[in-house]
This record gives sequence, structure tokens and C-alpha cells, in this order.
Amino acid sequence: MMMTFDFITYANHNQELKQQIVECISSDRNDELCTHIHRIKFDGTKRIVMVEALSGTSPFSEKIIPLGIKYDVLLRVLDGDWDEFENGIVSGE
Repeated sequence: MMMTFDFITYANHNQELKQQIVECISSDRNDELCTHIHRIKFDGTKRIVMVEALSGTSPFSEKIIPLGIKYDVLLRVLDGDWDEFENGIVSGE
């Protein structure tokens, strides 16, 4: 099972992580957050969040495909609007 975007569900149940994501997007800086299995990189120039496994040796590294999601789509998804989710996904670097 692919777990690339599981951090979104986790953020919807963890207000601190959700707030950190919103702040990183709002700042337009290049930044990075980590969960117990994800590395979430914010590219303020491209306005894309890239998601990858926390480490290459993690047992989750095979289940997390490096992909990105556009800032505006991620904010809508965090608010419960999944309508544009598929259109907001971008391939990994």
C-alpha cells in the first residue's frame, strides 16, 4: 500500500503538525518537517511540497513513493476538500 500522503490524515488528527504545515506554506521559505515516517520538504519558489520516506533504511521507504503536491491543493485537502487532489500531485524529483 502506498503511504506517501498519509501525513495528511495524520495532520488532520494532530493540530500541531497541521499548524506547522500551514506555517511552512505561508512563509514561502524552503523548509522541512518530519513525521515518524515522512520527510516533508517545502519549496517556496515552486510552491510544491515534496514527500519522501524519512530515511532510505526505514521499513516504510518501500511504501512511500517520492511525490509532491501543490501548496494550494494541500491547503484545500487539509480543510477537507479532496476534489482537486489528483490534479495537485506532481512527480518526484
